Amino acid sequence: FRFLTDSIQKYIAARHYRNNYGRGYFFNRIARTGSTALPTMHVAYIRIIGPYGEKESYERGWGSLCDFLKECTLQSSATRWFGISFDDPTVTQKKRCRFYACASVPQKIKPSGAIGSLTIENGPYVVYTYRGSYKGLLRAYTYIYSKEKERLRNALSFEEYVTWSKNPSEQITKIYIPIRLNQ
Repeated sequence: FRFLTDSIQKYIAARHYRNNYGRGYFFNRIARTGSTALPTMHVAYIRIIGPYGEKESYERGWGSLCDFLKECTLQSSATRWFGISFDDPTVTQKKRCRFYACASVPQKIKPSGAIGSLTIENGPYVVYTYRGSYKGLLRAYTYIYSKEKERLRNALSFEEYVTWSKNPSEQITKIYIPIRLNQ
């Protein structure tokens, strides 16, 4: 009888994991929410090199970017926050992964110290909304690229941090993938 109870508990635990954290759980957290023609956007950025999401370097990078924006009175309620990942961490050594922490600015700025200026070109993008921890973004990008691979165009993919929360399951991120309209 004890063996049967243990087996049932393991089955229930495995089923709970699959339903709440496995494949189904992930696909409940990402959805294609449309396409958009983005206008040209100017962003200020700071480059972070190292494992994606590494707490210390990311806090330091985002903090420096915010300090710069405040110093130059560029931060407002209209400021949008973006991230651009340049490397696939399954291919590139984690310590060499490049990430730009970005904030929208009203016009092109002059680079200053570690702060750079980048223009995100206008064009068509497919938009996916992802809900959950930033740790799931690699899986989200892998899923999206598998769905959109026939329509990709040569431009930057990026993510917009719509809401941030201390509870990672409440975080909302929009992922913008550049696409060709005519197929």
